[in-house]
Amino acid sequence: MVVKKDWQEKRRFDRSYIVPAALSGFLHLIVLFAVVYGWDFFSEPKQIAAPRYINAVMVDEGVLKAVREKKQKQQDEIAKKKKLEEKKRKALKEKRRQQQIAERKKEQKRKAEQKRKKAEAERKKQERDKQLALKRKKEREKKEREKKERQKKEREKKERERKQEELEKRKKLEQQKRLEQQKKLKKEREEKAKRERQLVEEKRKRREDRSKKLLEESRKAEQERLDREAAEKNRIEQERARRLALEAQRLADSSEIDRYMSLIQKRIRDKWHKPSSSRAGMKVELRIKLLPTGELLDVEVIRSSGNGAFDNSAVSAARGIVKYPVPDNQRLFNEQFRRFRLVFNPKN
Repeated sequence: MVVKKDWQEKRRFDRSYIVPAALSGFLHLIVLFAVVYGWDFFSEPKQIAAPRYINAVMVDEGVLKAVREKKQKQQDEIAKKKKLEEKKRKALKEKRRQQQIAERKKEQKRKAEQKRKKAEAERKKQERDKQLALKRKKEREKKEREKKERQKKEREKKERERKQEELEKRKKLEQQKRLEQQKKLKKEREEKAKRERQLVEEKRKRREDRSKKLLEESRKAEQERLDREAAEKNRIEQERARRLALEAQRLADSSEIDRYMSLIQKRIRDKWHKPSSSRAGMKVELRIKLLPTGELLDVEVIRSSGNGAFDNSAVSAARGIVKYPVPDNQRLFNEQFRRFRLVFNPKN
């Protein structure tokens, strides 16, 4: 039985208003309606306000099945028609595509033939131009050979004339050269005698200058030796004074370092809380980084005592100091207290 509303879920409906089963006579009318308007009529209805009365219809399951089969058959036929139309459409499309391909091939063939004819005409034209260029080249070569022959004869003639002129010039130059050579030899003899006199004079002056120079260099060397000895003595004195000052500074720094290290050890011991697992003789090495104001920048363990609780207690004690005692001397702070190692041993 199919009911439009689920009266069991809606308790507000009154069962006394259910139409008796005798209304099944309307079944044929419902079947006709379903065939005309589709099966959507029997689909789940939309939620609407509940009426005061409920109408129920007795439906035969066999009839419903027949209606469904008929509707399914109609849908199958529609789908079959659609597939057939789609197949025809695709066949038509493929036919058009093949026609387009054939037309493109035909056009390509026509263009290829046209290109071949053009290339053949171009080849023939180039062949004619080549023959003409070869003929012109032979004519130019013939003219060039004749021109070269004329030029060669002219060059040979000019060469003979040039050699004759050079021979005459050479004779004149040789004669002139002999005269100049004689003058040159005479002048050289005179200059040589003059140079010899000058050399004698220069040797005498050089001997005198050398004697003066040796005397001056000896005096300067003695003065430089005395200056070097005085400078060396002064350097030794300054070096000894510097060493004494450094030693004094080192002793003063050592005293200051020991004093501030003792103060830092004491501050850490005062902040230290002994863990229950610590034992006598334990020690841990810390690396401490400070700011010039004495504030802690960082602390870390670089050599553990072997007991984590003891190491952590030492680190906590170091971090518990608000301001470390540090020297006012900036140089001493930078060298010894900006970053230093400290062995924490409560026994000490």
